[in-house]
Amino acid sequence: KKIGFSQPDTSASIWAPLMAGAKLECKARGYELLESHANSQLDAQLSEIQTWIAEGVGAIIALPLDNNAIVPLIHQAHKAGIKFLDYSDNALPGVDGWVIFDNLQGAKLAGQYAGQWVKKNLGAKAQVALLTHQIQLTGKQRIEGCVSALQAVAPGAKVVAQHEGVLSPDTFPAFQTMLQAHPDINVAICIADEGCAGVEQAFNATHPSAQRTKEMFICGFDGSGPVIKAVGTGGPIRATGALDAVAIGKAVIEAAANSIEGKSPTKINFPYVLCDAQT
Repeated sequence: KKIGFSQPDTSASIWAPLMAGAKLECKARGYELLESHANSQLDAQLSEIQTWIAEGVGAIIALPLDNNAIVPLIHQAHKAGIKFLDYSDNALPGVDGWVIFDNLQGAKLAGQYAGQWVKKNLGAKAQVALLTHQIQLTGKQRIEGCVSALQAVAPGAKVVAQHEGVLSPDTFPAFQTMLQAHPDINVAICIADEGCAGVEQAFNATHPSAQRTKEMFICGFDGSGPVIKAVGTGGPIRATGALDAVAIGKAVIEAAANSIEGKSPTKINFPYVLCDAQT
């Protein structure tokens, strides 16, 4: 009666509401929730999952920091009679279910809004920077889908810089370097909201004028509390493709418990909504 939820981005602001939803559903279904403490470290994630397998939990659902490294653990879990589910991506082979997000739908929402903003405020031309996480399918779909939708609306928006980075400690130095090479960057698309603060910090460190700030567009994905608050202030963080974190946390346990009990659904896909200053 235990479910391990390996969501290793434990410092992310979305983590707490996600776990709140998972705990609610665990209580309703009669399961104990085992939370991750990996703090985005692959070795810690792998060790944690191995411990859960040794304990003989009922199911494990994982957001993989490295898909290839997780695959052997799926085989180990199945040999022990443990269900294994994919979280965020439907990219792991042989899993018993998944909870994923409609990334292309969300990317289109964010990209179209960015394109409209660029047309309205920048004369349909922009220098675009991407803070990415290409190793994960969610990362590829969010970024590539967003850029495609942006350029469909504003063809004059050109990608001039790209760097791997999810959390603010990574995006801050990355965006500093980008601005040094391309000081006129005016659109930054972050793979996750957790990187937006680092991008904004790096931008503010250039001491931008009021006009320069007015012409800066930063967006992310997930709908974290801090970014939604920042969007509402009318500052350079303009939008996020938002997800219902509490509902997703509940769905994680629903899918995992159903896989254990032979019920359905075990595959759940969540849509995004656009959060901007107007909405």
